[in-house]
Amino acid sequence: MSTETTKQGGFSAFVNQKILPPIMKFVNTKAVKAIQDGMVYSLPFIIIGSIFLIMSNFPIPAVSQALSDSGWSAFFSQAYTASFGMISVWSVVGIAYVYVKNEKVEPLPAALTALSAFLLLQFMQVDSPLKAAEASGISNAAGKVVLSGSAVAQNIDKLPHALQTFLASPVTNVLNITWFGGQGMVAAIIIGLLVGWSYSAMMKKGWKIKLPEQVPSSVS
Repeated sequence: MSTETTKQGGFSAFVNQKILPPIMKFVNTKAVKAIQDGMVYSLPFIIIGSIFLIMSNFPIPAVSQALSDSGWSAFFSQAYTASFGMISVWSVVGIAYVYVKNEKVEPLPAALTALSAFLLLQFMQVDSPLKAAEASGISNAAGKVVLSGSAVAQNIDKLPHALQTFLASPVTNVLNITWFGGQGMVAAIIIGLLVGWSYSAMMKKGWKIKLPEQVPSSVS
C-alpha cells in the first residue's frame, strides 16, 4: 500500500514539477489569454443562436411543418445566421479587443480595425442563384421543388447569350457570409492576434497622427 502511495506521489510530483509549469506558462501567454477571454464575448450569440437553430429545425415533424408553412422557420433561420452564424465576426472583434485591453491601450479602435481587416479578406460577391437552381431546381416557400434543375437549364438555354451571361454573373457589392461562421474561425483568430499585437506596439511607440491645435480634441 505504501509503495503504491509512493508511486502516486512521485507521479503527482512529476506532473506538478515538469508538465504543469510549461502548460501554465503557455496558457498565460498574451495570445492564449486574448483568445480565451475574447471568445467569451461570442458566448451570448452562440447561446441565442443555438435556440433559434433548434426552433428553425424543430425535432417534431408536425410542429416543424407548421413553422415552415407560417414563415416563422425562415425568421428563426435568419436570427440564427445573424447570431451564431457570424461567430467569426464576434470572435475577431473580441480577441483584438482583449489583447489591446490587456496591454493597457484603448481597445475599441483595435477591435474595429480587426473587423475591417477581417472583412477585407472576404469575398464581396456571391454566386448567382442560377448555379444552385441548375443543380437542385427551384423550390417554393414550403420547400417543394416546383422546377427541376434540368428544366431550369433548358429554359435558360432558350435566352439570348448576353442575357444568359448576365443572369449567371455573380452578385457583386455584397458581403458573402460563408466565412462569417465557424469556417472563418482560423482567420478570425489570426487576424485578431495580429491586429492586437501590431496596434499595441504602434501605440506604445507613439505612432500617432498629430493634428493641429485648431482641431477639436474629440476629433483628434
